[in-house]
Amino acid sequence: MLQHAIAKAESRNSKVVYTSPFSENPEKIKQFHLENERFEAVHTSEITVNQNVFWINQEPRSTTKWNAKLAGDNTRGLSVELKFRPTTQTKRLAFLSAEFGGDESGNLIYVNRPSDAENVCKLVSDYLDISDTEEDEVIKLIELSERVLHRDYSLAKVLKKGLAFHYGNLPQIIRSKIEDLFAQGKLKYLACTSTLIEGVNMSCKNIFLRGPKKGAGNYMLPEDFWNLAGRAGRWGIEFQGNIFCIDTSDSTLWPYGPPKKRQEYRIESAIEKSLSKTEMLISYIEDGLPQINDSNFYQFNYVISFFSICIIKVS
Repeated sequence: MLQHAIAKAESRNSKVVYTSPFSENPEKIKQFHLENERFEAVHTSEITVNQNVFWINQEPRSTTKWNAKLAGDNTRGLSVELKFRPTTQTKRLAFLSAEFGGDESGNLIYVNRPSDAENVCKLVSDYLDISDTEEDEVIKLIELSERVLHRDYSLAKVLKKGLAFHYGNLPQIIRSKIEDLFAQGKLKYLACTSTLIEGVNMSCKNIFLRGPKKGAGNYMLPEDFWNLAGRAGRWGIEFQGNIFCIDTSDSTLWPYGPPKKRQEYRIESAIEKSLSKTEMLISYIEDGLPQINDSNFYQFNYVISFFSICIIKVS
């Protein structure tokens, strides 16, 4: 999609700056431009905010005692005792987020499903016994949500406690206001699905995750995890951000292994990947108008559209 968007927007007068944290080949983006003689890539390993990755696991023979230690550190870390037993998987995520996040703002809780986002907010509110907010802008958002959605919708209830959830089915006007209030620190906790990290540059102080997935039940790849983790740490506000990974000893939740240290990744062209599927692409073209439910429809559609734009620009 990026390559397609560049081709559509490019002009001789345009000036574009790309940032691609921890990519090992930023010069790859040069190939996405028809007019690339002025392209310059700068590669640096400097970071603006330190990020701490913590592994959180249950202590033996206890349901309420948990230990948090820096990733890869074999020494004993910080031990905490939960106020309530986390009898469900959702409660583990919610209670530990509340215990480590406390009454401070800037806490982002990543969930895999919209229903989990709503449940986590209620559990965090109950765990911390949060009183009703007095923030005028949050109260206005509560009134707006009751008009746009429904008076009994759960969003208004958690907003009253200074929390919110965020996923794709919410109206854009509601999502945008939630993002603004969270960035201002007027919402202390935000439970979100992948919708937020894919489209919004949202920073925070702490991120909490447990077996994070992206898409239809697929566990998050390391590069996607670090893309999300990059939100931890608000430049100009804090010197560091924290990523709390829960139940890292459970390999079924972390199939790629518990995250340790961010590594560089390679930028790859989706157009080039599609072109490598020669026979499938030829079949797609020969079929004329393939069914939209064809699994290859979108990627090949972008290929054809991309080259159509290129032909128009050079003609």
